[in-house]
Amino acid sequence: MSQSRQKGFFIAFLLFLTVVFLLSEGTLLQGADTRFRGKVINHEGKPVEGAKITLISETGRRITFKTNEKGEFFQRGINPGSHKVVVEKKGYRKREFSFVFRAGVQHDMDIPISPASVEEQGGERYKKGIELYQNNEIDEAIEVFLKLIEEKPDFGPGYFNLGTCYLAKEDYPQAEKYLTKSLEFFPDNPQLFINLSSVYIDTGRPEKAEEMFQRLVQLSPTAETYFNIGVQYYNNQQPEKAVEYFRKTVELNPEFAMAYYDLGLALVSLDKLQEAVEVFEKYLELEPDTPEALEIKQLIEAIKKSEDKEPPNYY
Repeated sequence: MSQSRQKGFFIAFLLFLTVVFLLSEGTLLQGADTRFRGKVINHEGKPVEGAKITLISETGRRITFKTNEKGEFFQRGINPGSHKVVVEKKGYRKREFSFVFRAGVQHDMDIPISPASVEEQGGERYKKGIELYQNNEIDEAIEVFLKLIEEKPDFGPGYFNLGTCYLAKEDYPQAEKYLTKSLEFFPDNPQLFINLSSVYIDTGRPEKAEEMFQRLVQLSPTAETYFNIGVQYYNNQQPEKAVEYFRKTVELNPEFAMAYYDLGLALVSLDKLQEAVEVFEKYLELEPDTPEALEIKQLIEAIKKSEDKEPPNYY
């Protein structure tokens, strides 16, 4: 090969390499210009901070990034083509879907994710603990829930159910410990305040119990809430407080039949018999076919007879 031909071949080869380089560089730049932007939101449309998003290409290449405090994400440098998109966040169901990224395009998308159920978050150990508790195998349930919170220290229902188990055993120090801990996870859970109030009532701390009741009323100022508090006080032999809450119950819901029945019983225990009669009669008006009807009628009759008797004359 002559020197001039060798020179021409070399120049042609350099031109070929240049074209290959430019094409490959163009592909890389094109991929670098493929963008993915959006927001991860929950079922209420609120942003989800710290959600992990993974893009998996058909070749297995992975890109992982997270949402910021506003639930926003932005990623560039994505190879064009089909990807599996995986969105994960603790306390939420994993979401997976396929998406095709086009070269040189910015893809905007909001991705909604749903909260995982308590059972999904707690797994088989949580389900086992609940089953044991429902079967009244309290000691066994406690053992399971203790292991659960050891494995999952951020799983709030584990603390709540553990405290509830200790409450069933009347182990009040342990019940208070774990129920109070669960307040960090469920500051607005009505049942939690009811359980804690039981701890305080049974350990002779009525002021703390009343504090729980007031928080419960603020959270859910319904007739049912006042009724449940009244029952707590009545069962703890505090009829004065029970009457207060039962009266508020029927004030909020004049058709709340059972509240009249319990109010009547509390009034009898306070020897407020005339008012008890009126309350029992209202109960019978609302529930004429109640199984307690005969018993209540007999009680009303006995009260009326006792009031009809004149006091003895000692003069």
